[in-house]
Amino acid sequence: MAAQTRRSALSERHQKMVSTVALIMSMDSTALFEGLARCMPVWVADTTVNAPLKHVLSAERKLLSITWFPLKQGEQLGDAAVRISFSLDDHYNGDAQAEGYKTLLVFGASFASTTTAELGVLGFKHVEPAAFGFIAAK
Repeated sequence: MAAQTRRSALSERHQKMVSTVALIMSMDSTALFEGLARCMPVWVADTTVNAPLKHVLSAERKLLSITWFPLKQGEQLGDAAVRISFSLDDHYNGDAQAEGYKTLLVFGASFASTTTAELGVLGFKHVEPAAFGFIAAK
């Protein structure tokens, strides 16, 4: 019964927590991945660097919002982050849910001068570099 209650709580939390989405291009911390995945939708590049993350939270996988996506051959992580942001936006914007997401946390991709303009198309008004990658806010 306790496991069922925990599943319900996790499921409810993920239905409500859509104001922030994490996009992981490269991450070597399973602890950080676990923390993010338990409180927000997470999209992860399917790369060899990220492969260890596939086994984390396997028992809870069906209760969490974790989406794996491939990179195009030769694609740079920053370019892929912008490309995937458009697909991610389709799932979490104001057309897909009552209130669209407001913040995108991008891990493992460098901020480029063109990033602000490219993400501006999706309604992001502020994009800034961070030690882990960059943050985009609507």
